[in-house]
Amino acid sequence: GIDFKITQPHKGFNRKIGEFAGHHISPSGEVLGAEVWAASQHEWLPNAEDLQFIASLMKPCHQPGQYASWIAPPRMGINQQPVDYEYVKID
Repeated sequence: GIDFKITQPHKGFNRKIGEFAGHHISPSGEVLGAEVWAASQHEWLPNAEDLQFIASLMKPCHQPGQYASWIAPPRMGINQQPVDYEYVKID
């Protein structure tokens, strides 16, 4: 079996805008002081190495009919059109 559980963080965790902006809230929803937040945030948020790895996965694809490796191709196009339907013609 799996010895861990994946959960969503509290809706106030790491918010920069909205009603939780300016508050330091842990993933479990605990309101923290600035010092505790600063000491603990490295456990919860991605570091520079993590962000670099994620960026390495996100390679764009600009060819018609091709999809980036991190996007599953659709089963069909918009309004049951073929996936390779030319919605916009660019001359």
